[in-house]
Amino acid sequence: MKYSKILLCFGALWASSAFPAPAPCDTLRVAFLTDIHVTPGNVQDSLFRVAVDEINASPCDIVIFGGDLTNLGSDAELEYVHGLISRLEKPWHAVPGNHETTWSESACTAFARIFGHDGRTAFRAGDYLFLGYASGPFMKMAMGAVRTEDLAWLAAEAAKARPGQRIVSLCHYPLNNDLTNRTEVTATLRRLGIPLTLFGHYHRAPSLFNFDSIAGIQGRALRGKSDSDAGYTLLDFWGDSVRVREKTLGAEPRTRFTIRMQDDPQTLALASDPTPPVPDYKAHAQLVLQDSATIYTGPAFYRDLVYYGTTQGVLRACDTRRNREVWRQRFGGALYTTPLVAEGLVIAGTTTDGLRAYDARTGRER
Repeated sequence: MKYSKILLCFGALWASSAFPAPAPCDTLRVAFLTDIHVTPGNVQDSLFRVAVDEINASPCDIVIFGGDLTNLGSDAELEYVHGLISRLEKPWHAVPGNHETTWSESACTAFARIFGHDGRTAFRAGDYLFLGYASGPFMKMAMGAVRTEDLAWLAAEAAKARPGQRIVSLCHYPLNNDLTNRTEVTATLRRLGIPLTLFGHYHRAPSLFNFDSIAGIQGRALRGKSDSDAGYTLLDFWGDSVRVREKTLGAEPRTRFTIRMQDDPQTLALASDPTPPVPDYKAHAQLVLQDSATIYTGPAFYRDLVYYGTTQGVLRACDTRRNREVWRQRFGGALYTTPLVAEGLVIAGTTTDGLRAYDARTGRER
């Protein structure tokens, strides 16, 4: 009898050290909603109102939205869904999804105006620092990607983490081969010590993924297979652990899984996407210029100068022979269209400043 008591105590100690039960005093309760796809008057409009009422009456501390807030990304839909979200009586934060970027009628400028940021948002809750960023696509029919400047922003914000504070990544896309620069993104997270990412995009039950050893928690879409199956995801954070629960509207939450944020065996047992092959351009191309921002425009040429725009709103003129910048112009929003060169002028279309024309050689506005 004495030995059985010792064994029982040892077993209880092992279980508590593996996954300590969350205590009310140190648990961060998060309502995680993604892929709500609201259009004024559609089914999700009504379902989301019910979800807001439930969350307001719940003990959750914070609400996080993982993108695809709208169906078409129109200015009217963005304004409308922002109004619905503003009914929340809890602090909330949101990142855009592909329905806000790909289908935007304003080149994503309306999202920034309405939500207060262009996809990058850093916020603290409890002992955690959440870093949210956009994952595109930033052009119609393109693939998802995390912008180069957003990865630099992640590094700068991660450096601001307080001692002992854990960092959580948030973006709409999964960090797998659905992103064109997936390996660069996951390598950045590992280097910065960010062990966990929250995402949406896949309309399925809350699930666990392994993104090159980064744990990925996928939140469910608001609408399920039927209207009676509508719901969202609840995340309980404490220490290095997170419990994932599915909350169907009008029903009690159901626990899906619990993991350690760092090096959890459940996560590591899952297979990552195969690493995509790295293209070898050496035999066919030569690196002439490299930029610190993402480039979606094509290049334009005038004699020995090349012109292009960046997602940071910079129009650059570079001398390819001397490998140096000749002039630059900065705008308030990103540049996506290829500059036009004609009769000694460079004409650029911007997302915030309309059409602008500059002398091709000097960069003086004309």
